[in-house]
Amino acid sequence: MKKIKKVFVFLIALVFVIGIACGCGGGGESKAPAPEPAPAPVATPESEPAKPVEETPPPAAETVSIDWQAFIDDYETWLDAAIVILEKYIANSSDTTLMMEYATTAQELAEWAPKVEQMSKELANAPDELSAFTAEITRLTPKIDKLSKLAEEAAKKMQESL
Repeated sequence: MKKIKKVFVFLIALVFVIGIACGCGGGGESKAPAPEPAPAPVATPESEPAKPVEETPPPAAETVSIDWQAFIDDYETWLDAAIVILEKYIANSSDTTLMMEYATTAQELAEWAPKVEQMSKELANAPDELSAFTAEITRLTPKIDKLSKLAEEAAKKMQESL
């Protein structure tokens, strides 16, 4: 039974570390292709000269009603809690309650990474909003890095206990 528990905890740690390594990287901003220019009017000898086509200005950036600031607040709260859980686990990796919290944190990490990417995609048509969102994610980078380092340390602790 103890060996099964160790294997389970090791798998959870592995999921956690993989999630951090793959999911917390910046996705980069995707750009829409530039619109093609309107074809120039062609005059034919049999007809009157063609009137130039009036160009319509490009549409203004869409107004986005996504509450990304609440998303950032939730993400930061989760990061802070995850860091505390990992620090506790590293200090006492034999505590089964902490093992379960660690497992839950690993699962939540796997859910947060795609949420951040999706939020970036949803804000793609609102450059000002996307810029502000990206600045907030950049502000959280030290916490994300700390969580990543703690996850690596927790994985080492788990390997040592096996």
